[in-house]
Amino acid sequence: MGFPLENHMHGHYEILGPLGEGGMGVVYKARDTRLGRLVAFKFLAAGLLGSYEARDRSLAEARAIAALNHPNIATIYENQLDILTARNIQGAPALVIEILSPSTPKRDQGIKRRLYERCGVRAYWVVDSATASVTISRRHPDGSFRTLSLLTASGRHILRTPLLPGWSLALARLFR
Repeated sequence: MGFPLENHMHGHYEILGPLGEGGMGVVYKARDTRLGRLVAFKFLAAGLLGSYEARDRSLAEARAIAALNHPNIATIYENQLDILTARNIQGAPALVIEILSPSTPKRDQGIKRRLYERCGVRAYWVVDSATASVTISRRHPDGSFRTLSLLTASGRHILRTPLLPGWSLALARLFR
């Protein structure tokens, strides 16, 4: 198959070189020039471009990677790229979701809430599994958080935010 894309740009990705080649195509090491991180970039073999099976398999791989969720992994969306520097994150995330701990509710709802206010977080959600609820607070022009609503699974509420357009989650699904 060869490695024709080495040292080329593909969108905002700089293709650095091949990592491996197989029956599905070629995986390249690439640099995301916006985020300054290394990524793996997979190109399907030309003979598979029209294959629904190959497309579905690649999509399943991408979904599995996208589902990675860990306290030490931060997701930065394109509308917040301005907080990234070459060394670290400079600035507050738009949204903080706090999972209320039964042993530290005062800390989670008091100390941390004030910290997030001072840092400029725009929205603060507190998820309480004991009551199957989510408290939604949003930054007021004066810099403080204002509690907008308390959503519950029993009330058949749907969680949405303008910070993630198109995203929604039924609370009944969250608290199954």
